[in-house]
Amino acid sequence: MPFDPEYLLSNPVDIGSALRELTRSTDRLMMTAAPEPIAVTVCSVQVRTRTFRFHPYAPKELGRLLALPAFSFEGSAFGAQIAFEAGPATLVHPDEDEGLNVPVLECAFPAQFYRMQRRQHVRVMARPGSHAVWRCANGGEVKLRIFDVSLGGVGLRSRLGPEELPRVGTRLEGLQLDFQDGGSVVADLLVVGVYEATEHDFTHGQIRYLHMGCAFAQEDRQRERFLERLVRQLETRNVD
Repeated sequence: MPFDPEYLLSNPVDIGSALRELTRSTDRLMMTAAPEPIAVTVCSVQVRTRTFRFHPYAPKELGRLLALPAFSFEGSAFGAQIAFEAGPATLVHPDEDEGLNVPVLECAFPAQFYRMQRRQHVRVMARPGSHAVWRCANGGEVKLRIFDVSLGGVGLRSRLGPEELPRVGTRLEGLQLDFQDGGSVVADLLVVGVYEATEHDFTHGQIRYLHMGCAFAQEDRQRERFLERLVRQLETRNVD
């Protein structure tokens, strides 16, 4: 692939981590090897066997994809441009794997994976279970899921309505950010963007959330050192 070598991943663990991001990204992944682009979603990744599974959003495209000897994938995930090639694929039916509800295609890991982060700060997915607790003006508490994190801020998500959550410009003071086994840190946040986001869950389908992009309101070198370590851990975590 004619891409800058600096952004090409070749280590299977790194490729597995990048593929795993795609299972949780709200951005669509397009396959360009077919006569017309086909939107697909990566549904699972196995680092031990170095395989990943995917399926098209439109079930009628499954047979068309199975007939192709190779695939070219292009898209984005969490602000990073991604591209890779893989194939051929094998078809896996639900009767072969009780964890499946629909047939999927399985491929070996690509030899290389292009991932170029365009954001000012590298933003990575937070570990499942990472959260913050926001204290409302009425004294109640709302648990917010930490979706992603960078040195510049965090993305928080909730299934509550916009009238129940902080608005753009709201300052969240003394918020404890709990990153599970990655540790925790207390920070003041400023809500800089709010929008609806849809996550694709392989079991439950499309789930709507309200996403709040938050920037750290104050510089704090101790917090930055903590986040530098956390981001490195999340970037290199074993996703199997």
